[in-house]
Amino acid sequence: MSKLLDLRITQSGGDRPFTTRARPHMSEDKLPVRRSFAADAITVGGSRIVNRLCTFATGVLIARLLGPEGRGLLAALSVPAALSVSLAELGVRQSTAYHVGRKTFPIERVTGALMGMLPVAALLAVLLSLGYFDVANVAEGNWHLQLAAVAVIPFGIGITYISGVLMGRGKIVSFSRVAWVPPMIALAFVATSIGIFGWGVEGALLATASGSAVGFGYALHLLRREGPIRPRIDFPLVRAIQRLGAVYAVATFALLLNYKIMILLLSRVGTLEDVGHYAIAASIAEMLWEVPQMVGALLFSRAVGAEDRAVMSAKILTFARLAVTAVALVAIALAVIAQWLFPFVYGPGFTESALACVLLLPGVVAFVLFRILQTDIHARGKAWVSIAVIAPTIVLNVGLGYWMIGGYGLMGAAMASSLTYILATIAYVIAYSRVTGIPLLEMVRYRRSDLDQLTKAIPERVMKRFRRS
Repeated sequence: MSKLLDLRITQSGGDRPFTTRARPHMSEDKLPVRRSFAADAITVGGSRIVNRLCTFATGVLIARLLGPEGRGLLAALSVPAALSVSLAELGVRQSTAYHVGRKTFPIERVTGALMGMLPVAALLAVLLSLGYFDVANVAEGNWHLQLAAVAVIPFGIGITYISGVLMGRGKIVSFSRVAWVPPMIALAFVATSIGIFGWGVEGALLATASGSAVGFGYALHLLRREGPIRPRIDFPLVRAIQRLGAVYAVATFALLLNYKIMILLLSRVGTLEDVGHYAIAASIAEMLWEVPQMVGALLFSRAVGAEDRAVMSAKILTFARLAVTAVALVAIALAVIAQWLFPFVYGPGFTESALACVLLLPGVVAFVLFRILQTDIHARGKAWVSIAVIAPTIVLNVGLGYWMIGGYGLMGAAMASSLTYILATIAYVIAYSRVTGIPLLEMVRYRRSDLDQLTKAIPERVMKRFRRS
């Protein structure tokens, strides 16, 4: 609908019509002009950076106000809720994006079915989390803490469902523009609830839920732009979404479990102080994954509708090589300053987190490649490849984790995680090569064109200033 409308208007007092050309009224999101990938990536990346800065500031505030043990209790309550959300989502986001991108179903039917599914999925996730708290004796007898931990679940699932529709419609950039709002609200609530009112861990959990509630409200606002929302029970469509979504769900849950398994293990065989140290170390090390996460949804949105798979895979591999190089350089710098950074930022009580972070870095850098290649595999509808790699990795992670925590405690957990990340990445690269038919050497070989693609992503006005200088 980018064509101009011809409006034929008859002049007063004359019989000869004349033609004026005017643009139709439409919102910015309705404009059909397709932006470049670089422009979209910069927009998404900027939103993600603000998001992470707010999250980082919140983490620092919580660590300083609650200390290692309080931070450990917060992690022990938050991780099961996050795992329950991942499991209850049933891979709906990726599956929805796939079907919407392929125009399998009308958009109004999809949104209605998703909103009809939301209460059931949220109830399932809440029950799973509360059941785990009871079995694992997390915050035993403290229903206030347990309910505060699960308060975020309905909003988190709702945001995920809606993001699947927006990804399929190519509107992920619009959705990402306010991604910084929930963490900013959470930061303000943490400062108020813990710093002023002294609500402790419960205040931190409620702050997170409040931020997610606002994010869900904005997501609904964006969804209404795509069409009316009429919740309904649509079993045929739900089955179609879940048939593909089940594979995505297992892959996503397995990946998240692999990230969080050490916190669960430490909470069982270690101390809450060890959990707090590991949670802080992992939060810093895993910030390096922001490079693929910044554009992961954008890559998936583009790849799922790509007509030429070979060309899209080549672009993804170029991005992967550049991303791994950039992350490796940042990781080296982080390893050098870690022993000063952690006590300065989080306080002297978190000195042990510095070494744990350094031990995590090799695996985190390697896993950047895993995460980027996974985008292409999932866009091809072959999430089973991720399951085939991650499932044995989790088993190895649990076995190696128990053994190394028993011998080396907190540092053993970090070493076990790092090693399993590296092994999983090697296995995934081999699997990716077999699925796509791209030789291993071609995947990892750097080219001059990689640098050309990087310079193309830089705005022309910036390049002109650089040349003049």
